[in-house]
Amino acid sequence: QYFNKVLFLSCTAVTSFGISHISSKCPRLHTLTIPDTKIDDIGLEAIAKNSPTLKRLDITDNMHITDIGVSHIISNCLELVSLSMCQCALTDGAFLPLEVPNNREILLQKLTNLNLMNVPVTGNALHNIGRTCKNLRELDLTGNLTIDDDSLTTVIKGCSQLTHLHIQSCILISDETISNIIKYGKQLLDFDCYGCKRITAEGIQNLLSNSKVNTLNVNFKMTFACPLDRVVNIRSSRIAEYY
Repeated sequence: QYFNKVLFLSCTAVTSFGISHISSKCPRLHTLTIPDTKIDDIGLEAIAKNSPTLKRLDITDNMHITDIGVSHIISNCLELVSLSMCQCALTDGAFLPLEVPNNREILLQKLTNLNLMNVPVTGNALHNIGRTCKNLRELDLTGNLTIDDDSLTTVIKGCSQLTHLHIQSCILISDETISNIIKYGKQLLDFDCYGCKRITAEGIQNLLSNSKVNTLNVNFKMTFACPLDRVVNIRSSRIAEYY
């Protein structure tokens, strides 16, 4: 009952029964890391019921989890600050609780870190995230092949505290997103757009000239019209990484 942090690393045989038992015995649980296990929606429902003060949850690579289980977590764990669902077979349905007007003032209000890498959500989910998660600082949408500039703009505009944005291989994103980051993403520091072939060298130069971005990951084959050290003051570490 005194455990507040539980990590199951390389424990692929863990099931919902085990997770349900642990969550029922650990009322003070605030961190739960359970990647690549056999848990399903029953396990997530138990976590949502037994651990309402949960702050950090990592369910990466859990292929038996669906939108139903995640919606239980979103609806009941109001203290969440970090949620990683990387490579889970989810859809926009996981974020349906955010569509209820009265829920927008209480659900995911404390969330600062959201990992949706290789999760095929669309613009509808991003719209709900953008108008609800006002304190979001880190968002990973790597590998999403469906989101476009309009979808991403709803997040950039709505989540004004965003400092880290990873959209690697999001092939529909273009320089329009760069313009919207300059206009609305005033706090952005870390931008990963490697593999976004519609983003041009001109767009990147414009971003570096008109934003706070200091960590950048772009296509290594980009050819710039002028050296980046003429656009950016290297001494102020405007570029921490350049690939």
